[in-house]
Amino acid sequence: ERPKSGMLVPVEGWFQGPLLPHARERLLDGLTGYGLIERDYLERLLEGRLGGLRPRRGAKIWLLVTLEAWLRTVFQG
Repeated sequence: ERPKSGMLVPVEGWFQGPLLPHARERLLDGLTGYGLIERDYLERLLEGRLGGLRPRRGAKIWLLVTLEAWLRTVFQG
């Protein structure tokens, strides 16, 4: 019997398809305005051009979209 483990969330698939336009809008139009992350990095991330052995693209996009939502809530009410 295996120990219990959490469910994996398929963010990689979400950001390769149905949520990519939303993520692009939130990151390129929203997050870049705070000056925390370079637009070029975000564009490469969204286009899947970062490289690396395990880029974990979906998880990175998810975290950045969440950060943008938090910043928008805190600073714009």
